[in-house]
Amino acid sequence: MPDNIEKVSIENQGSFSDVGKNSLIPPDETLGDYYYRTYSEKDASDIHAPVWNLKKGDTFSYWRVCRDWLQGIFPPGEIKFQESRSHEQTYHAYLEEAASHASTTHRIVREWHSMHKEWGAFKASKKKVAKDENRIAQLKAKLEADQAKFEADQKTEEWSVVGWKRKAEAEAALLSEERKNWRKICEKDNSEKMNLRDVINNLKAEVEELKKQDAEIEKLKKEKADAEAARDEARLHREQSEQREVQACATLALRDKELEELAALISDQEQLKKDLELACSEKTEISRSLTETEGKLEASETARATIESELEPLKSDMLWLKERRIACVAESVLNSEELDKTVARLVVAARKDGYSQGYVECSHHVNSALKVDWDLTKSATYGVNTSAALGALKTEFDNLQLPVMDLINVALQSEDPVVQLKEIFPDEGEDLS
Repeated sequence: MPDNIEKVSIENQGSFSDVGKNSLIPPDETLGDYYYRTYSEKDASDIHAPVWNLKKGDTFSYWRVCRDWLQGIFPPGEIKFQESRSHEQTYHAYLEEAASHASTTHRIVREWHSMHKEWGAFKASKKKVAKDENRIAQLKAKLEADQAKFEADQKTEEWSVVGWKRKAEAEAALLSEERKNWRKICEKDNSEKMNLRDVINNLKAEVEELKKQDAEIEKLKKEKADAEAARDEARLHREQSEQREVQACATLALRDKELEELAALISDQEQLKKDLELACSEKTEISRSLTETEGKLEASETARATIESELEPLKSDMLWLKERRIACVAESVLNSEELDKTVARLVVAARKDGYSQGYVECSHHVNSALKVDWDLTKSATYGVNTSAALGALKTEFDNLQLPVMDLINVALQSEDPVVQLKEIFPDEGEDLS
C-alpha cells in the first residue's frame, strides 16, 4: 500500500459513525478510488518516469540505441502504448513488461555467450596447430644435426681402422725380419759350437798321444795348457752364446706377446667394422623414418590447408552473424506488428484482471473495516471473467507465430542457413520496422 494512504489500526476503530467522521474516504468512494484520487506523480516519479529514447526504426548500429536498450528499454510498439496510458495502467503492467524484457535480454545474452565459446574453441585449435608445426620443425632440425654428426663419426672410425691396419702390417713385417735374423744367429752359433767340439776332440787325441810319449810330456803339458786356455775361451764363448740365446728367447717371447696384442687389436678392428656396418643399417633405417616423417608432414600440411580453406567461409559467416544479423533478428522480432498488438491486448487484459481483483480485495477491506456489505455492481468489470480472458491471451501469446520467425526457421532448416538469412536481411542499414 502506498505511504500516502492513511493506515487505521484495529484498536483505533470505533463505531461506524466515528469511522465516517474521522476517515478520509467519503462514503461513496472505495479504497481503490481513494488511492487513484490521491495518487501523485511526484511521489512515484522513480517508478513511472520514462527513461527510454528508442524510436521505431532504430537499429543496433548506433551505440546510443544499444546503451538505451541495455538500460531496460521496451520495444517501440510498447513505448507508444505506454505513452497513451495513464499512471494507473502503467503501474499494473510494470511487472509483466519487466519479465518480458528480462526474458528477451537473457536469450540474447545466451546466444552471444555460446558464440564466444565457439570462437574461443576455434582460437585454441588454431594455436594448437601452430604449436604442432613448430614442434615438427624443431624435430626436423634435430634429425638433420644428428645425421651430420653420424656421418662425421663414420669418417673418423674409417680413418682409425685404416691407421691401425697399417700399424699392424708394419709390426708384422718388423717381427718377420727379426725372426729371420734370429735364425741366422742361431745357425752361426751352432756351427761355432760344432767346430769347438771338433777342436776339443782333436785336442783329446793329441793329449793321449802326448801321454804315450814321455819325451814330449813338456810339450804336451804346454799344449795341454794351450788346450785348457782354448777350452776356457771356448767355455767363455759358449756362455756368451748361451746368454745371447737367452736374450733371443726373451726377445722372441716379447714379440709373441706383441703379436697377441696385435691380434687382439685386429679383433677389435673387426668388431668396430661390424659396429660400423650396424651403424650403417641404423642410418638406412633413420633415412627411411625421415622419408616417412616428411610424407606425414606433407600430409599434415595438405590437411591444414584444407581445414583453413574450409574454415574461411565459417569465419566470415560467424563474423557476419556477430556484427550484424543477430541484432537484425532481435530487432525484427521485437519490432513486429503482431507482437506489438498481442502484447498490447495482453497488457490491457492484465490491467482489467488486476483492476477486478483489486476491486474485490478493496471491497473485502472496506467490509472488514466499516462493517458493511459493499455493492460490487459498481465495479467496471462486474460480471466479466477477466481471469479467463487473461489466460486466453497468455495462451495466444505463448503460441504466437511471427512471419519473420517462420522465415528464420525455414532458413535454419536449409543446407546453408547463413545464405538464407542474408537473403532475408540483405541491406546493412535496413529499417527493421
